[in-house]
Amino acid sequence: MHGKTDPAARKKKAAFSVDLDALTPDETRQMVQDLRTHQIELEMQNEELRLAQAELDASRARYFDFYDLAPVGYVTVNESGLIQDANLTFSRLLGVDRRALVKQPLSRFILTDDRDINYLHRKQVFSTGEQHTSELRLLRMDGTPFWGHLAAIAAEDANGDPVCRIVVSDITERKATEEALREIQRRESIRELSSGIAHDYLNLLGIMMENASLAQTQLPLHHPARVYIEKALAAMERAAELHKQMPA
Repeated sequence: MHGKTDPAARKKKAAFSVDLDALTPDETRQMVQDLRTHQIELEMQNEELRLAQAELDASRARYFDFYDLAPVGYVTVNESGLIQDANLTFSRLLGVDRRALVKQPLSRFILTDDRDINYLHRKQVFSTGEQHTSELRLLRMDGTPFWGHLAAIAAEDANGDPVCRIVVSDITERKATEEALREIQRRESIRELSSGIAHDYLNLLGIMMENASLAQTQLPLHHPARVYIEKALAAMERAAELHKQMPA
């Protein structure tokens, strides 16, 4: 009710009430000393709180450096594949504002042909709890695809719900290098095959020319077949010349 004071409050107030006029000089000095000591303790507590806040701010700054500005993308998705959180690096990889990524399906930023890879990848992580990796093509906001390496592991969010934390690396250059290497190896294989075929071709051509020349020497000078043999020899010599002009 209004106008009445709680008995406990009155008792507490009375405990801290002091009749200053009734204090002796020694008691007054002691009280002043106690108040100064209490003031110092409060100042120390305030300093500790200030240092704790400064450490918290520093920790947040380190978190920003390690998480948001990491050289790789970090993204967290739930069991439905919806993005729960992402760092700045991942948002920059996609060219999408970080806030716009939240609650969006990760599959929206994956090339259609590679979405099954992502689905199976996420399913394995949640079912086994083990780390899984995959390589697939992601899509930037402008529709440009790029190769990504995804390393994911199962975890829990602040509410204890299962989530999948994924580290995303841009491996487009590595893929281009691998493709160039495969092309070099393919051409080298073709060159070796062509070289082998050319060697066999020359051997067969030499045998044919040798047999044709032998047949020519066995026929009389005016034998009608000599004309055909001479034409065959001329064609084989031409074939040999053309082979020499072919690139090695």
